Amino acid sequence: MSALKALFRRGSSIRDDSNGRKDDLRVYTYNAAELKHHRPLTYDERELSEFDELLRSSWDKAMRDGVMKYDLSGTKLTALPGRYGYMVQENPKRFSHRRKPENIQNLKQPFERSKFNFTQVPANEILFELREKTRGKEHNMVIVNVSPIAYGHVLLVPKLKSSQPQVFTEDSLLFAIEVVALSNHRGFCLLGNTLLSYASVNHLHFHALYFEHFLMAMTTGTKMFQGPVLDLERYPVKGIMIQTADGCAKLAQIAYKVISLCYEMEMPCNIVICYGKPQVTVTIDRGHSYIRMLVFPRKPVTGFKQLYDSDSRPPMFCAACELAGCVVLLDKGFGDALTEKQVIEEMKVNEVAEEDFQAFKERLKVEFK
Repeated sequence: MSALKALFRRGSSIRDDSNGRKDDLRVYTYNAAELKHHRPLTYDERELSEFDELLRSSWDKAMRDGVMKYDLSGTKLTALPGRYGYMVQENPKRFSHRRKPENIQNLKQPFERSKFNFTQVPANEILFELREKTRGKEHNMVIVNVSPIAYGHVLLVPKLKSSQPQVFTEDSLLFAIEVVALSNHRGFCLLGNTLLSYASVNHLHFHALYFEHFLMAMTTGTKMFQGPVLDLERYPVKGIMIQTADGCAKLAQIAYKVISLCYEMEMPCNIVICYGKPQVTVTIDRGHSYIRMLVFPRKPVTGFKQLYDSDSRPPMFCAACELAGCVVLLDKGFGDALTEKQVIEEMKVNEVAEEDFQAFKERLKVEFK
């Protein structure tokens, strides 16, 4: 039996289809030894982890089998001239071929089983289950994104059978961080959008995908702020970064405190989890790359997720992907004329007010003093 085949075994039934047939799913089991919360800056990313090999081979098969609504031809990332190094992609099919978004009116809107949710996806969209060895069966699912942005674009759905709303919990943040720690690819990135900040499905999930270029979120510098919370340095929008040398569970605990504060202050937010070189804190080995989480508090956006009806504004949503540094244009013809100034202006439309951001930071000072 090959090493890759040995990673799989048949899991118990996860869901029933409309005919009552039970679909068995493959299970990838991992343990703490596989989690690389940090790695030397000189590591060889060409040596993909077992998790990477599994995800990429499963995603490739789904693409060959026609599971996605389109392929990625013609969606190559190009660099946008300017100070910040934005990457730009024209991908109109992501908008035209998407599932109908939900009408979002509340930051903690209850889960509605009658609305689209990930228990309804067909069996061929579910790639495998992820299971941490000591926690046992949780039904943490890896589901292909049928309207992908980049290679390997999947949805991570923690505890799928629990039918949780799109409200980040400590358990779900730990799962998200662990998935990043399973990858050995420098461009692997996890993205999260809360309700009222461009999450269009009210069922707890994250996006994960591979970028072949460094994004701004992966390389930005920081300044000391308070404990594990760092100020972003020379970033075009307001946000903070969390980084620690104490492992995935500790990072999840810190992240949950920060996200809980956003919920308490009724500020939606977007998060980015990726690897990045430590910049300022002396408690971290500067010769290693560590998992970092960027958090961007935002103004609420209510209703259905839709583009602005304007020829002068870029056809884009300012969600986690864009805040990380990858601008996805959802209509043709704007890319050649797009400027960095236009992107930043669009980012700032829903940027949290300065007084609210400073109040958020004052609360963080108290929390992490």
